[in-house]
Amino acid sequence: MKEVSKQQFKEMFFKYGRDADGWGQAYWEKFFENERPVPMKYRIEEPASPEHNRMMIVSDFGAREYRLFLMTEESEETHFGR
Repeated sequence: MKEVSKQQFKEMFFKYGRDADGWGQAYWEKFFENERPVPMKYRIEEPASPEHNRMMIVSDFGAREYRLFLMTEESEETHFGR
């Protein structure tokens, strides 16, 4: 994963996030718009293929970073047992 600016993270968030999945403007404003008292790093993993289009975000407060990565629909269903 590479470290990026908050703006780059936001661009990736809105490129792959879908309102239908809860990744819309309201989510961004609630969790990312205002800075946390402790500075956070932003990390992204570029999609491995066009099929990697299901966004996931990990908030790791111990490491002080947000990690955005993409899964395939199949891997998402397997991971969440759908």
